[in-house]
Amino acid sequence: MSAVITADSWLQTLAAEYLETFIPAGGAAVKFAVAPSEDDVTTLAAQIADQARNAGFVVATVRAADVRLHMLDKFFGAVAQQVPWRELATARLAAMATSSFSVPARLSPAAVARQLAAANDVDEAYVRMIIGQRIAQDVFRDRELARDFRIAMTWLCRAVLEGGPEGETQIDDIVAWLSGEVRQISAMKPYTIYTKVNRTNARHHFESLFTWVRRADCAGTAVIVDGARFTRRERAVDGSVNYTRNALLDAYEVFRQFIDSTDDMHSAVLVAVMAPEFDTTEFGSGVRGLGAYTALLNRIYDEVRDRRHVNPMSSLVRIGGGA
Repeated sequence: MSAVITADSWLQTLAAEYLETFIPAGGAAVKFAVAPSEDDVTTLAAQIADQARNAGFVVATVRAADVRLHMLDKFFGAVAQQVPWRELATARLAAMATSSFSVPARLSPAAVARQLAAANDVDEAYVRMIIGQRIAQDVFRDRELARDFRIAMTWLCRAVLEGGPEGETQIDDIVAWLSGEVRQISAMKPYTIYTKVNRTNARHHFESLFTWVRRADCAGTAVIVDGARFTRRERAVDGSVNYTRNALLDAYEVFRQFIDSTDDMHSAVLVAVMAPEFDTTEFGSGVRGLGAYTALLNRIYDEVRDRRHVNPMSSLVRIGGGA
């Protein structure tokens, strides 16, 4: 029998070793937590999300029952829907303005140029010119961001800077594209964006998102996955997502790719909370746990472990008692 750790003890370690130190310093990590029961998965995921939010992270919680997590573009879209894009753009604008203007302590995420002009008793057109130049330099030419992503952030920053009905339309269009809600990519042609977020480029957009959040002076990004649905054998008939054998393996491959790309992720942590059935090394066509996909098993399973003591910093931890 594997040793377990209480939820409180593990959450304390997660905060001290990752959320308060390693991740804000630019690190990245992928963690798996096996809850005591399937019913505890949602509770533990909520606790992790609250802890990350209190530490200054941008937090997105995604349920495998709601989103087709084996499709990386759907995964990104579900995360993007929870990102405060306006607030992040406003924070970037504030940072860019500090070298030339006095920035109000509370900058509203709308018509930033008007606010800066009033606070500094200067013409609004002058503010737009100065900050517009900074956007072109610091955002449009930021090569750490994927091309389409930095173009989108350029438009977003300009829209938040200028405000007005046109700015609102631009914000709505950009956020819809990021969230995967644009039906026809031709709608994005005026923004010189010609490709939807898809399974091929979604990983680059994830990496760009993590970098952008850090650029906005947030502690980092925390993505929490409620993975209880992965190991459930009964087929849901309520319209929620079911995972065939192939879809399940594709979902585990998505996690494997995140693990292997942590060097390209900045200030980000992904925590997958799983049901007890996930913690198995058994093979076979009917297996839905970790043993179903060797590539993921080999990356997170602890081959040597103490029967009495738990390493709370390991990639895979087993939570005992109430979550």
